[in-house]
Amino acid sequence: MCQTRNTRRTHGPQDFDVLVVGSGIAGCEAALAAAESGARVALASTGETFSGSSFFPGTWGLGLVGPADERDVDDFVSTILEVGRGMALPKLVKGLVRGIAPAVARLEGRGVGLRGAERPDERDFIPCFDRRCRSWHGLERASYRAATSAALERAGVTALPRHELLDLLEKDGRVCGGELANLRSGETLPVTAGAVVLATGGFGGLFSRTLTMPDVAGTAAAVALRHGARLVNVEFIQIMPGLVEPVRNVVFNERTFRYAHVEGLDVPDAAELLDERGGHGPFTASLPDRAVDFAFSAAGARGAAVAYDLPDELPEFMQTYFSWFEGEFGRSPASGVRIAPYAHASNGGILVDECGWTGVEGLYACGEATGGMHGADRIGGLSSANGLVFGHAAGEAAAPRPCPRWRQATARPFSACGAPWTSAACSGARTRACARWVACSISWTRRTRGSAPRAWQTPPSRHGRS
Repeated sequence: MCQTRNTRRTHGPQDFDVLVVGSGIAGCEAALAAAESGARVALASTGETFSGSSFFPGTWGLGLVGPADERDVDDFVSTILEVGRGMALPKLVKGLVRGIAPAVARLEGRGVGLRGAERPDERDFIPCFDRRCRSWHGLERASYRAATSAALERAGVTALPRHELLDLLEKDGRVCGGELANLRSGETLPVTAGAVVLATGGFGGLFSRTLTMPDVAGTAAAVALRHGARLVNVEFIQIMPGLVEPVRNVVFNERTFRYAHVEGLDVPDAAELLDERGGHGPFTASLPDRAVDFAFSAAGARGAAVAYDLPDELPEFMQTYFSWFEGEFGRSPASGVRIAPYAHASNGGILVDECGWTGVEGLYACGEATGGMHGADRIGGLSSANGLVFGHAAGEAAAPRPCPRWRQATARPFSACGAPWTSAACSGARTRACARWVACSISWTRRTRGSAPRAWQTPPSRHGRS
């Protein structure tokens, strides 16, 4: 049996096939994929279910980009690798790009409303750091929450909101569950599981100015590291402009730089720099327009004033933001704002393979908690794609082979857990891994014998130490 600490508990140990920690897009996709594969799934989150960076309220929604068609796949892969400055892993990039179209199809089949572009060839629909338009969808949080909540309920997923991961449970070098803190009662809850999927987001919540939720603090990365996982590219975190006036903690629409005058940017080529800076949200050290970020950073905590000279008709991408802003805050940003640097998304995290496996038996990860599919810079709209693609892959890989009696023995409503869990009649017959997990294990072995990136050369110790 997995070892747990001798602490006061809400309930006795609860047993599932898969424990997913984190309920943003990646965690929800992992939980749903595992449950639809026949697994008994618990979905734990520090906040309420549907939380984390995916549901940060300081913008209208999430952009989701992918290849325009099959002919665009190779170009998109090469562009991501170029933008990543050699720090992304090609196999993960290829897996990400090829998984986007099926992910969009799953969302549409679930009933998630995706916003399309009326004028998709407009310049503003070119993703951040990219050089051409791709397939673009707008993912609105309310629609995603409604459709996915219903799907999770149908699949029998057990939600554990307001439960924070304290540590992983381990037996004989294999992760076999997690110890959770009930943030309402202060008590602990051990959850045993055949596999754990970490989907807790990046490190943005550690910063004083952040465009993410406070529960996104990178703690799961530290826990995974203790148990033998590896980290990659954690030094690359996106810093981008956000508002400090008239409201705080709201994303600044970078496309508006093209029509802006920024306080402190007193250089002869300011117009050219602002035009270039309008092509990407996060700061990059690799382009001359870094001078724009240096200017508004120098303004300090009060932020730099931004004044606009806007056209009579706004481009569609900007109009979407302006309309949302006016509806949310009762005024238009056209009258001027103040901006300052904010921490946003992480481009690195726990190192995984194409199935979300960390190299530690029983431990998977997905979404912004992971790294390798992005590099030093990340093309806009790929964070959402990452959560959708690798969340689904990790959930499928973590699930054991289906057992015909699971659905009858374990179906329960998608709601907060309120009573001790009774093991299903067939729980003792679980297999250790599904076919996807075995395939990834073989892939891991091949990589460690061949030309793998340095971080993959030596598999993590199964006993939690390098």
